[in-house]
Amino acid sequence: MVNSINSINIVTDCHDDNARGRVMTRFAALFPRVHVGFVGVKSDIEAAGNLVDLMDANLGQRAIVFVNVAPRTKSGRHNGSPFGHVRLGKVDIVSTIEGNALSLLQKVVGELTVGVFDVSEVLKRLGIEYIDEQYLPASQFRSFEFAPRLIHGLIKGVSFKSADFPSKNIAPMPQAIWWQDNFGNLKTTFTPSEAGFCRGSYEYDKGMRWLINDKPFHFNCYESLKDIPHNEIGLVVGSSGYKKHRFLEIMKKGGSAAQALDLTSGETIKKDLN
Repeated sequence: MVNSINSINIVTDCHDDNARGRVMTRFAALFPRVHVGFVGVKSDIEAAGNLVDLMDANLGQRAIVFVNVAPRTKSGRHNGSPFGHVRLGKVDIVSTIEGNALSLLQKVVGELTVGVFDVSEVLKRLGIEYIDEQYLPASQFRSFEFAPRLIHGLIKGVSFKSADFPSKNIAPMPQAIWWQDNFGNLKTTFTPSEAGFCRGSYEYDKGMRWLINDKPFHFNCYESLKDIPHNEIGLVVGSSGYKKHRFLEIMKKGGSAAQALDLTSGETIKKDLN
């Protein structure tokens, strides 16, 4: 089973060079000769969009996507969000469940069936509660000490008890900008149909009026970036998304929309109905 894995992709907010090197090396040690990819993110909103894009990029191959990002401020919570498991096609997704990490995927594929693991129970089943006298459930670096071992056990066919996490408990995806790319394009969580996008509508009254962080913006709709007049900002259907569901992007021809609008990922969006 382990040898059948085509790729492992890690999406995490633990992305400094030290953390990245350790986590990628740990997965490579458990899954030799398997490609290990890495995406560093700043928030669960960014993680949600990258999870969808990785599912789309995988082309239905046998793969693992590991998502580790969630609020860490809840009182009484020892060490962050629990991890859940979703099987979608040939892909095993292991992800933190608090916050919005799974929200955008559920939006584009429908209700997800999620099983949530108990760290101590998983490690008991694996027979590795302690390593070098360290009690692993107490580890401050669960994406390094716990999650890779959990995923390795899952792929080997080890049976772990899990509690159901109802799809209704997955937080709705906010209407927001989920990514700013290196060109300054802004990827949104809107699909064309829900936003009322009309291809080829260049006239002002047929464009899109949005409130971003309660500030009004207007964007004309274009077929692609090449159709936007030079130095103007427009709205196009971007490359990100899953299957038929693609997300709208705000782009500037010849420059950075993010810089021109002073916007970045995490900014909230809603349609201006006035």
